[in-house]
Amino acid sequence: MKPKVKLSFLDTYREYDRDDNIIVNTLRDCCDVEWSDDPDYIIYSVFSDDNILADHRAVKIFYTGENLAPDFNLCDYAIASEIMTFGDRYFRLPFFYRGENRCRLMEGRAERVGNAPSDSRYTGRKFCNFIYSNGSANHMREDFFRYLNENYKTVDSGGRYLNNVGGPCSDKGEFQRQYKFTIAFENTSHPGYTTEKIVDAFAADTIPVYWGDPCITDTFDPDSFILVKSEEDFPKALARIRELDEDPVSYMEMLKKNPLIRKEDSYDETVKRLSGFLKHIISQPKEEAYRRNMEYWGKMYRERQQAYVKALRFKKKYINPVSGAVRKIIPGGGKRS
Repeated sequence: MKPKVKLSFLDTYREYDRDDNIIVNTLRDCCDVEWSDDPDYIIYSVFSDDNILADHRAVKIFYTGENLAPDFNLCDYAIASEIMTFGDRYFRLPFFYRGENRCRLMEGRAERVGNAPSDSRYTGRKFCNFIYSNGSANHMREDFFRYLNENYKTVDSGGRYLNNVGGPCSDKGEFQRQYKFTIAFENTSHPGYTTEKIVDAFAADTIPVYWGDPCITDTFDPDSFILVKSEEDFPKALARIRELDEDPVSYMEMLKKNPLIRKEDSYDETVKRLSGFLKHIISQPKEEAYRRNMEYWGKMYRERQQAYVKALRFKKKYINPVSGAVRKIIPGGGKRS
């Protein structure tokens, strides 16, 4: 019989499905999950601060796909994209693994493309797509979009941002499959921060033009996509795009490359390792599973965070529980003396 685990999810975004996600689905392979207001384990993310005010007696697991590092003073364990080791307390899970279907399509790309009845179904497609709705990200992706438009061919923008195809597309994958290339730039650049953008492009059988994670070639074969490291690379990237666009043989050679360098980075192998990480947490007696410091400085640190959150929500005044210093909270989250 599987052990029962009393669990709570906190601080996730509104549309997050607590019953169907990679963490809970992996946990269910080894235990029965019971949602509880009095949990033994709390999994929390970054979209609110409820976890700080939650019962500190629960074992706390931080989880995010965003470009944020864990605060191990507040959590016992963490699952994030940061490239790091921290004893038995950390598991690296980049954002793109949240989509099992996209990962499997990516992993099957080389075989799928290699077995296509003709190369022309790929080489005869439209030029390049760009699908974004967020206009507040790093300027690099808009700059490259405009550079390609101005110096080579029109790039079709199918998102809400910079749309030039008459309105946003309803299905990202279907839209991308119509094109030979995809601009797959991240919101920001940080080692290990790899989202769905490059994987969605692989899954749609297009060639990604990628900027973002400076360690991207540790996971993905550099011969399977076009890498942009900085604005200085724009001319070089354009020359490579032009070469592939005009040479069907070279284009197909790149398209048939297996994106992943190592088998251990496949979806199934990653979930196996995640399962081992989670099993290790819940297989311990609860009192032995805690890792964060809950005494002295650890306690004071947590109390400072709690005081700040309460002040932000209710009092508009923050009193440091250690020093006694008083600060007024500025709307929007800032502080001033």
